[in-house]
Amino acid sequence: MTKLWRIHIRPTGPEGNVNVDESVKLCLDQKVIGIGWRVDKKPASEDEYWELGEDKYGDNGWKINPNAILYRMEIGDLVWFRDTKGVYYLGRIIGEWEYRDNEENLQADIVNVRPIECYKVGTRIAGKIINSFFRGRTVQQIHDDTALLFSQIVYNKYSGDRYYEVKVKKNENEEEQEEEIINENWGEI
Repeated sequence: MTKLWRIHIRPTGPEGNVNVDESVKLCLDQKVIGIGWRVDKKPASEDEYWELGEDKYGDNGWKINPNAILYRMEIGDLVWFRDTKGVYYLGRIIGEWEYRDNEENLQADIVNVRPIECYKVGTRIAGKIINSFFRGRTVQQIHDDTALLFSQIVYNKYSGDRYYEVKVKKNENEEEQEEEIINENWGEI
């Protein structure tokens, strides 16, 4: 079953001087979503990354975000992120975890990544998704059926494909159209 995520792209890097706009641009240019938590050498697998991370960071606090990227996200899941101007992007996970330790990714503090197919949605999105950015972890699953439905419809619309089969009943006998659901609940997008 498709899961819905949101990621704060808020890197700090080892010197604490990473430009968030540059990190968002890197994600868009490389068609990935990702986080930092770099390790001292390029790992060959998720398990090796995990061991290197435990050696480097020690405590349990670091594990939550990489765990989501490495093990919990699945191909086909949807993920929201935003830039510093409040513009939202919606991506569909299309590949497995990768560790990118080239200079560009290190500078942007985006090394643990998942490839995505991504679309710029804008500033008008479902309130539940917006609210998920106000607190919480860097990577967080959004547990809300309506937000997932909205995201699937929006993804289908922007991709021009019907990747997600969406059926909603208006009442017992009548199916509601996707466009009506968006317009009634969130206005034109």
